[in-house]
Amino acid sequence: MNTIDINNAISQSFLNLSTLNEDLYDYYVNRLYTVDGDFVKEEWNEKTLSQMEDDVMYNSECNS
Repeated sequence: MNTIDINNAISQSFLNLSTLNEDLYDYYVNRLYTVDGDFVKEEWNEKTLSQMEDDVMYNSECNS
C-alpha cells in the first residue's frame, strides 16, 4: 500500500464512521487531530489505525 492508498483508506474510514457512529467519529477526530487541525503524530500509529478499522467493521456489522 502506498501513501495515497493509506490516505484514501483513512478518509474512507472517517466517512464510514461519520455515517455509522457519530460518537466514534468525534472520538477519533479528537484523538488524531489538534483543535487547529494538525496531526497528533504520536497517535498516528498502526495500533490506533487498526482499532479504528475494527470499530468501523464492528459498527458496519451492527448497522446492517
